[in-house]
Amino acid sequence: MPRTTAYLDFIMAMERVEERLRRVTQALDKTGILHAVVGGNAVAAWVAQVDPAATRTTKDVDLLVRRTDLGRITQTLTALGLRREDLRDLVIFVDPDEPSRRSGIRLVWAGERKSGLPMHIRRRTSTKSCVIRRISRFSICRRSSG
Repeated sequence: MPRTTAYLDFIMAMERVEERLRRVTQALDKTGILHAVVGGNAVAAWVAQVDPAATRTTKDVDLLVRRTDLGRITQTLTALGLRREDLRDLVIFVDPDEPSRRSGIRLVWAGERKSGLPMHIRRRTSTKSCVIRRISRFSICRRSSG
């Protein structure tokens, strides 16, 4: 029986991430804040279209946003009951019902270069340039409703 309980806990955890993602993106849509879901959730959505059996889960929600919208984003997400935490160059909104930073809403700044690349990328400048160019090509978009 412990396996059944563990599996149900896993399913419930995935549903909490999806619910948090929907709640946050709907609130941002409602207030007109441009954003894009990136990271593990974006990859999972794409993979699910191509090969549903290959889909993997993630605990956090990564949102590509403009840094100039941070004040409005903070107002919107704190109104949902999320708590803002600033960690160096990272802003995370944590859900008090699941207070781990690993389960937070992480903001990724659109149009900014990320200098904190992993050491194995920093050592090879050609690879670093390639990664930065790919990151900077992401564009801001509004989630379509429907």
